[in-house]
Amino acid sequence: MKSLSFVQIDEFYPMDSSQQNSFNWYVNEYYIRGFGLAPDRALLINATSLGLPPDRTMQEIFPTTLWI
Repeated sequence: MKSLSFVQIDEFYPMDSSQQNSFNWYVNEYYIRGFGLAPDRALLINATSLGLPPDRTMQEIFPTTLWI
């Protein structure tokens, strides 16, 4: 399994990647750690900073979103 590459092609946006209901968290928990895939061979989507200006947070851009 360590020789396989993994590409994440989906994510829930806007959602912090560290939330347990984000797809990124699920991939890390159950595919990378669960199956023992090599983290350096995984191309993952970090939606926490995707498309945000450097000085802004998701909470500032999407204030009405339920943040857990």
